[in-house]
Amino acid sequence: KLQEQNNLHEMEMLKLKEAHKAEIEGLKAQGKESAREIRELKKKGTWQLTLEKTPEGYWTDREYSAGPYSEEYADSMRNLQGDIKDAVVKLREGGRDDLDDDDVL
Repeated sequence: KLQEQNNLHEMEMLKLKEAHKAEIEGLKAQGKESAREIRELKKKGTWQLTLEKTPEGYWTDREYSAGPYSEEYADSMRNLQGDIKDAVVKLREGGRDDLDDDDVL
């Protein structure tokens, strides 16, 4: 009878050890997932778009086969650069603006 009780205790201990091991593995997985989420949040929080500023005369001082670019063209290029920068920032931050699909470059 004592041997039976000992066997039952050993079986119960094995079950508890297995349950404990499974719980530990689950907590480890949660910890890894939390660590990954924290890394992602840190990246988002510290991310910055770094671009070199285009020199003031970059567009107006350049020429193409028909002659120099106009100031209107230069303004359009500056606006396009700003729009691209804004779009990159929005995409990097994981959001979309109130843009229609037709407005996306």
